Amino acid sequence: MTPILFRALAPLMVAALPVVAFAEEMPLSIKIDGAVALEASVLAEGTLNEAQVQVLKDVAHQKAVVLTCEGYAIDDTRFGGVLAAAYPDDAAFNAMDEDAQLHMRSVIMLVLGTFLGGNLAIASTDAAAWCTSAAEEKGQTDAPNRIWAD
Repeated sequence: MTPILFRALAPLMVAALPVVAFAEEMPLSIKIDGAVALEASVLAEGTLNEAQVQVLKDVAHQKAVVLTCEGYAIDDTRFGGVLAAAYPDDAAFNAMDEDAQLHMRSVIMLVLGTFLGGNLAIASTDAAAWCTSAAEEKGQTDAPNRIWAD
């Protein structure tokens, strides 16, 4: 790097040090969650709205708890009802051509899979803490998008 360019960029590089230090001190689970949320939003862009993405995030989180922690199960009736909220209503979905329907289904599955994989990765960083947190969440029986069996 030329001395002039180095001098010009030095203040920016020094200013970025606190950001780098903060990122290094951030727990791995937070880094994973941020990366997963960003990737899911990129996948959903132009196809799913924020409410649809939130449904998929909630479903994936609860499924990851079922796969990681003892004493959890999915209520199939709740699951079907909640997952249906990720899709347009029947009239809107049927009005789509076959390619658009396939695209919608594909994006939903990709976003759901992204969130599920991310949640399993987060759970693997500290399964005991993950399951303790899930126990507190399970007590919130009126939580939106709940698919856990009682």
